[in-house]
Amino acid sequence: MLNMKFSTKKAILFLSLIITLILIIIIILEATNLCDRGTRCDDMVDSINFLTPIFMLAITVLPLSILTYKMHDEVFEYWTRFAVWGVPAVIIAHILMYVVFYRNGSPDVFEKIVVVPLFILIYGSFALISLWRIITKWRELKKRENSPTNG
Repeated sequence: MLNMKFSTKKAILFLSLIITLILIIIIILEATNLCDRGTRCDDMVDSINFLTPIFMLAITVLPLSILTYKMHDEVFEYWTRFAVWGVPAVIIAHILMYVVFYRNGSPDVFEKIVVVPLFILIYGSFALISLWRIITKWRELKKRENSPTNG
C-alpha cells in the first residue's frame, strides 16, 4: 500500500496538470518563435527541453489520473503500483532511444521510420497497461459490491 504523501490522487492530478501546462507553454513559445535566440527566455526553454520525456509522460498520466480520481482508492492504489515503476521505465526507454537515435543531431530517414513506432509502442504500452489495470480492478470491485454476500 502506498502511503507516500505525494502519491495522493489530488497531488498526482495536480502535478500532471501543471507539467502538461508547462509543456504546452514551451511548445507555444517554440512554435511561435516568441523567444529570440540568445535571450534569457530561449535559454530557459532550452534548459527545460531535456525534461521533455517527463512532460510527454505527464500528458499520458493526466487522463489516467482524471479517470482514477472519482474511483475507489483501491483502484488508484492498484494503478499506482504499476505507475511507480512504469513511469521511470518509460522515461529511461525514452532517454535511451534519444541517445541511440539522436546522437549526431537529427535522425536520418531510416531512424525516423524506427523511432516513431518505438515511441508509439512505449507510450502506448504504458497507457494500455494502465487502462487494463484500472478497468480490471474496477470490475473486480464492482463484482465484489454486487455479490450476494454484500446485500
